[in-house]
Amino acid sequence: MVIPLFSVSAISFLSVLLRLLTKSGGLAAFIVGFPCSVDLSYVTLIFWFFISSNIFSKMGEQSKVQISDEYRKSIRGAKQVYYIGLIPSLFAWIDLLGQIGCIPNNSSWYLQHEKAFFIFAVHYAASNSDTWASEVGALSVGKVRLITNMKEVPKGTDGGISLLGTFAAVLGSLSIAVLANYFSSGILWPVFIIGFIGNIFDSVW
Repeated sequence: MVIPLFSVSAISFLSVLLRLLTKSGGLAAFIVGFPCSVDLSYVTLIFWFFISSNIFSKMGEQSKVQISDEYRKSIRGAKQVYYIGLIPSLFAWIDLLGQIGCIPNNSSWYLQHEKAFFIFAVHYAASNSDTWASEVGALSVGKVRLITNMKEVPKGTDGGISLLGTFAAVLGSLSIAVLANYFSSGILWPVFIIGFIGNIFDSVW
């Protein structure tokens, strides 16, 4: 638990230092990440999501700001961190409390590590799929179509999809699924498929 906890602390601190997160965002990242220090598997998925999403958000930044003001907000705050990380963090908390004996095995709140990690992985597969689709799709030179009726729409439109963005969404979910499968064998395809479908539902709604 020491190495994962150190990793969470380092990520939070460096994120503020490199101006990827505000100070409140860095604190939120530590709060969300602390229960994930129960296991290196949780930290690995968070680390990959955070690093990859920031790399893609910086890619073609000048072009993106011309599409939408949303792309100007390169420094994320606590609200964005909680929006993405709070729910999976709760499952990590349940896993942590179960492992240290605070939640008895016969309790309705008890959740096996494998199940908690699967839910955690699916969430980040969907989040990674959505982030990669948005950040990479914004650089597409092809047509953008609304997912609900396939009508052509301007770049940056909510629910708009492109071939490049969809390809990025597939790879985003798959990358999380591959990492998750390394720690918990046999979950690659379920995590990948559910994560990608989650991104599709997010685009629709």
